[in-house]
Amino acid sequence: MHVKKKNYLNLKIKIMRFIVFFFVLSLCTTRTTVYARGDTTRQYLFNSNLSNGYKLVYKHNDSLQYLFLSKGKMLKLLSTEEIYNKQSLLGFVTADFDDYFVLVHTLHVVNIYDPIMFDLFEKKTASIVLKGFYLDAKNNMLLYHNNDSMKLYNVISHDTETFAFPMQDSGSTWLVNKIAIKSITTGTLTVTFYDDRDAFDGGRQKIKSYKR
Repeated sequence: MHVKKKNYLNLKIKIMRFIVFFFVLSLCTTRTTVYARGDTTRQYLFNSNLSNGYKLVYKHNDSLQYLFLSKGKMLKLLSTEEIYNKQSLLGFVTADFDDYFVLVHTLHVVNIYDPIMFDLFEKKTASIVLKGFYLDAKNNMLLYHNNDSMKLYNVISHDTETFAFPMQDSGSTWLVNKIAIKSITTGTLTVTFYDDRDAFDGGRQKIKSYKR
């Protein structure tokens, strides 16, 4: 009788272990499935819609966050960041062209003191065609810099033109980040800028035109 009772207890322990094992296994499987569908407990804070039917898709797990380019069945990874980093480092769109778009990566979104890194992606391949520090974009033209000079890139012809910075203190990243395109013609590039922080605070914006 004592042997039967002992065997019964051993069988009961084995059954409980079996149940616990499959319970843990089911939790792991559920976790993987949720990630595969895209965990939506955190939302992407920036615009995710692009022209010509493309969009950005944000996903994350406990340790990493991801940004994908999607259209139809296409889903291609653009960037990855640690989960605790700001989404602005993961990337957000500042220029959307027909066949390309600019994804910038920066710690701050406004009043930026750091160089604004960017990737120019081709939409159909989700491949990077150009990197640098972002300034502005207009009329299929991308204005950026490489610390030494400004570059004007044509996303259609893929031609690049080089220009000097408009202000004397080009070593100030904060001032450089304030450069913006005012207008572009076939013969002229016109930008707005500030000479110094006092000029910005006082609203004394300057304009400079370059021959192309």
